[in-house]
Amino acid sequence: MNYQTPGGKTPPPAGHIYVNGYGFVSEDPWFRESRGIWKNAAVIGLVLLGILFIPAFSVYPIQVLLNLIFTPFVYLSDSAYQSMNLQAVYLELGQLAQSLLSLGIPLILAAFLLRPRKKSVPLTRRPSSNTFSYGIALCMAVWAVSTFILDASAGLLQNLHLVELHPENSMPAALAAVPFYLIRVLVVPAILEEFLFRGVILRSLRQFGDSFAIVVSAFSFSLIHYNLSRDLRAFLLGLVLGYFVIRSGSVWTAVAGRFCCLLLSLASENLPHLFPGTLSSTLRILLFLAVTLIGMLAFVRFSHLEGNPFILSSGHTATRISVKLRRFFSNAVFLIAAALWIVQIFSHIQIIG
Repeated sequence: MNYQTPGGKTPPPAGHIYVNGYGFVSEDPWFRESRGIWKNAAVIGLVLLGILFIPAFSVYPIQVLLNLIFTPFVYLSDSAYQSMNLQAVYLELGQLAQSLLSLGIPLILAAFLLRPRKKSVPLTRRPSSNTFSYGIALCMAVWAVSTFILDASAGLLQNLHLVELHPENSMPAALAAVPFYLIRVLVVPAILEEFLFRGVILRSLRQFGDSFAIVVSAFSFSLIHYNLSRDLRAFLLGLVLGYFVIRSGSVWTAVAGRFCCLLLSLASENLPHLFPGTLSSTLRILLFLAVTLIGMLAFVRFSHLEGNPFILSSGHTATRISVKLRRFFSNAVFLIAAALWIVQIFSHIQIIG
């Protein structure tokens, strides 16, 4: 870094210094970049804390509101079947409201604190059709392959007398509650989580380089899934989603890719309810193999069309990505949030006899 004028001939503007690769600047780029990374780390830490704690604080207000809405219907119901449907809808609406608050409030916070100073490309612009379709196919393939790997690792954990506990998320038996369940498990994560992590956070982090933005946004996204296997799968998926958002220029690529992955997961989880015995397991394997094969063909075709598609911008910075990652992960707010989520992850691992 050279703080002298080039050639020593032209004096710098008042209050400016000359830095190689940047020209005359009013502030040392190293300090500006370091401050920007720390700000992003602190905001992302607050986002993770919000997603963790908002559901607990919102339980009572949601219950009060739902009781006001449902009490008249409970008195009007004249059969056990109607009462069962009302109870199922009540429970599902409560979980849906918690999901909306736990993701919606952090999304608004992040959008306000990480809004770009300069006018940037809209997140919701229309993506290129080729990149959009290839991105969805590759996202589903990564989801399928990682699910195969995690299924195998579950057996390994059992050999070590460990088992992962998964939050109860089965489809409700009452038909009236199913639409709210589908909105909660498919629509809300696909839209709110992707706008948060691949929209606001990824866009803000791109000023420090695309590779850095993809890794950090994927890691932050992976922490919020409550157990180790889902966290690992979410990290791999986050890398692919982040890449295709950058490549296509639109967050809708991530929304569609995530929605298809969630739909694939929902279909595989409900196959045992539709087909008896080993038939469901066979159909699940065939489904995942077909998705993986389509993804491999899409990868080959995409690589052929793009030439060298995996070259990413390093940003207007001379700092290595490893240095930027150390700065980011040394932020106290992010470290506290990450530690609390890691505690949640290990609390879902149980030792069996």
